[in-house]
Amino acid sequence: MKYSFADDFSNDLSRQSGVPRAISRKKTLSVCVAAFVAGVSMMSVDDVEAADDTKKKSKSKTHKVSAVTELQAENARLRDQLNQLLSKQGAGGLPNQGAATAAGGLVGLPGADIAALDAAATEPEETVAQKEAKETKNLGEVVVRGRVKPKLAQLKEVTVSSSVVGGDDLHSMQANDMNSILQRAGNVKWNPGNSRTSGLTMRGLGMLAVTDQMDTSVGSVVDGVPYSYGSMNTFDQFDVDTVEVDRGPQGTAGGKNFSIGQVNVTNKQASFTNEASASATYGRYNTVIGDGAVGGTAIEGLLAYRAAVHVNKGDGAVGNLYNPGQTWYNRDREAVRLSFLLTPTENFTAKLVMDDQPSSSEMYNGNSFYSQTPTTYANGAINPLSTDAQTRLGRAWFTSALPNYSYQNSYLNGGGQMAFNENSQYPLVANGRGAVATLDWKLGNFKLTSITAARGYNFQAENDEGTPFNISQNGGGSIHGFSQLSQEFKIASSFGKLVDYQFGTYLLDRKMTLGSATGFGSDAGAWFASTAQYNTLYANTAGQSLMQNSLSGLVNSGTVNYIDNQTAAGFAEAKWHITDPLTLTTGVRASN
Repeated sequence: MKYSFADDFSNDLSRQSGVPRAISRKKTLSVCVAAFVAGVSMMSVDDVEAADDTKKKSKSKTHKVSAVTELQAENARLRDQLNQLLSKQGAGGLPNQGAATAAGGLVGLPGADIAALDAAATEPEETVAQKEAKETKNLGEVVVRGRVKPKLAQLKEVTVSSSVVGGDDLHSMQANDMNSILQRAGNVKWNPGNSRTSGLTMRGLGMLAVTDQMDTSVGSVVDGVPYSYGSMNTFDQFDVDTVEVDRGPQGTAGGKNFSIGQVNVTNKQASFTNEASASATYGRYNTVIGDGAVGGTAIEGLLAYRAAVHVNKGDGAVGNLYNPGQTWYNRDREAVRLSFLLTPTENFTAKLVMDDQPSSSEMYNGNSFYSQTPTTYANGAINPLSTDAQTRLGRAWFTSALPNYSYQNSYLNGGGQMAFNENSQYPLVANGRGAVATLDWKLGNFKLTSITAARGYNFQAENDEGTPFNISQNGGGSIHGFSQLSQEFKIASSFGKLVDYQFGTYLLDRKMTLGSATGFGSDAGAWFASTAQYNTLYANTAGQSLMQNSLSGLVNSGTVNYIDNQTAAGFAEAKWHITDPLTLTTGVRASN
């Protein structure tokens, strides 16, 4: 169920207020005329059919001709009466315009409306159909953020391969994450994983999996800020205005150089129009999705604001037998955004946007159902299975601890219950935040733009080995801290109708601290011991105690990596309008 009272109410009002009064009167007039003519026609037909039934067969043709003749004569008589009444009233019109007289005649018809009715009555049906098709053909123009022109441009006029999806359409379909959003666009795909391993591909290219040191070739830009780390795309997109997919190299247009393409997300901005909206959805797996936004004038003509909140929570489809409260593929997302618009002069505007996605806890890792390990190799040799889960779970250490748990009936294929059974698998924790300040100056034919942005991201995983035994603990990769600072400055202008151009600089400082850990529990010694070691230690109490304490509590933190990248780039792009349908785009970019 979805409730969006404010949107429905405002849409109804906008549709009613959007009908001009002249059109409304013409529609009312047309309905009245049609009803009157239909009534006269029915009376004429009734009179014809009331004739003697004995004469019906012999005079059916005569009656039809007579009915048509009488109807035409009656219409001509009524038209003469209307013209006479209008000529008597002059230019002032009648006192009761738009109403029907007691005698059945219509009054208050301007001469232009009568001419329109005459034309409509005599116009061929094919011509009328063509006009109606033309009027309904325009379903709304799709626009993109022109990369050179300082204004929006129709999609068909932009000389790049682009596709655009409206935010209201995405909201109506509950498309909140990148996966569902990009299903509405072509040649681009979101490849899901956990918050750290997901990525974008375009035209089959661009996927990176846990390659923290490399930039992505398919990137994303949110409110003018390029994301230099793809993991920041795993949060929900909310209060969206448009999502634009641009294919091909983007470097000469400014921002970061994505060599294959980019996904450009533009959120709804602060404006001086007072508005408020809210929606709520409840679905399967206790899914609750809520969105709300409010904005408008803070200081008349000077300061506007907009605040938006988003909640997306729900259980997953696969449960954990060990911890029934845990479910895999659950959603635990919250976000808030606050934006301001400052307009001190007509030629200068300043925008500030701040957002925060608090820590979310979602189960994704450890999502494996295991199958039987082959007992022979491809050449027919016997697989000893010495380190396989089948051998380890068959040891008395584990069969005596959990007699009802076995390799065949519990470990394989989810124990036939399509559920996991893991004691130390914990949700992946991720959070993000950011701010961007955009300044625009209009100086004659030039537009100067400055975009200053900062973003941060954190990630932590704690993984299990896939059993309910205390073997692996507190193990997994982590992003202790990621931050990016960027500054872009560009100038856009045009030289008559010949060329639109822009040039500028882009600076980026990207820092990351990441690492991994492997932890062990009290059952790790019995799990990792070789067959000979296990048999020796399990033979007596002292050996069992040694095996239990050998790895318990041990944590290997691994190597902590520090990544610090700086990028400086200059760019320029020009669009040469050679002829009306032909535009040549040229550009250059130099990066360090």
